[in-house]
Amino acid sequence: MAVVTSRLTAAGAVVLLVAACASAPEAPPKFDSAASLESQLDTFVYADKATRKRMKAVNTLAITGCNVLFATRTSASASTGSGMFGEVGNTIRSEAKISQIYTLEGLSEVDMQALTDGICANAEKSLARAGYAVKPHAEFRSHPEQVALATSGREAPLKHSVGSGGTKQEYRVFTRSGETVNGAAYLGTAGGLAQAFKSAGGTSSWNHETRLMQALNVDAVQLDVMVDFASVESSGNAEATQIANTNRASVSGDARLSISGQMRIVPRAELKCWERFGKNECGPMHDMAKVTSRLGLSHDEPFYDSLVDSTTTGDKVAAGFTKALSTLAMLGGVGGSSSTEVTRYTITVNPDTYGRVAGAATTSFVDMAVLAAKREGSK
Repeated sequence: MAVVTSRLTAAGAVVLLVAACASAPEAPPKFDSAASLESQLDTFVYADKATRKRMKAVNTLAITGCNVLFATRTSASASTGSGMFGEVGNTIRSEAKISQIYTLEGLSEVDMQALTDGICANAEKSLARAGYAVKPHAEFRSHPEQVALATSGREAPLKHSVGSGGTKQEYRVFTRSGETVNGAAYLGTAGGLAQAFKSAGGTSSWNHETRLMQALNVDAVQLDVMVDFASVESSGNAEATQIANTNRASVSGDARLSISGQMRIVPRAELKCWERFGKNECGPMHDMAKVTSRLGLSHDEPFYDSLVDSTTTGDKVAAGFTKALSTLAMLGGVGGSSSTEVTRYTITVNPDTYGRVAGAATTSFVDMAVLAAKREGSK
């Protein structure tokens, strides 16, 4: 963990309050592969309030959408900052910003696609293990509505990023081979508008999916799985509008393969449908059954070949230069100066090892999500 505090001068005396330390972040509860999944459900997943009602109407399940997000870059930054009344009297502040960046190497798009196809196929087995009747994707992939659904979104892989509070993850989004990504979370504003216009003509992804559900007499399962390779946490960045001073900033991180995601189930019996222009159409049902990760799940097995500090010479020169300027400005009584420090790590994986560990952890997550949904439906 890297920690910095702001530097300041007060009443003519120079006080340098810069500190750095390294330690492993506190580990979250670990998944126990020797314990039952049922005993760990509430630790790793939770079902929303609609799940209990919706699952009672479920009969035969079919996975109509399956997306896997592979993290390729994870970063976090934190900074000190002066509040609106930070510099008062003879106090002059010098701020600091620190960043840690983790990058994944050794996994190609071909590897990611193969892992995605395996994860989606194994999800069908998870549904069957829980006792549900399952319509395999292989049996309906050539159905006209499935063909239309498969081409109704954006071509994979997509670049997708999430993050807040100084922490950011970059992902590559894959779906089953021969299909496009049509989840609303990945379409963006333009893609969402395109789907809205298509819906007016009955040709949106949702239209094709609901007609497929009726034609096959199945309930739809939509699955999103995120595969992270590093855990990075930030204390956050100071804001220009803040009142109080931020005098301390910290970033912590380590290499940790972690699986999280969400499973959504849409019962066919709950669809609201009608006839329009000679076509059967159904309205989108937002209140579907949902089981979401509460905590990332990982198996306690090494997944990478190497983790190296890949901070560049340029990063180090920039850090030293900005610190020197910050100190000089402070000694000269000039406020508004700042220093920047960046640390980079490269995690290199072997596709076979990474795939085995990620696949096992993903199976555990999906199994738990299915069991959590089934538990709610039986209440």
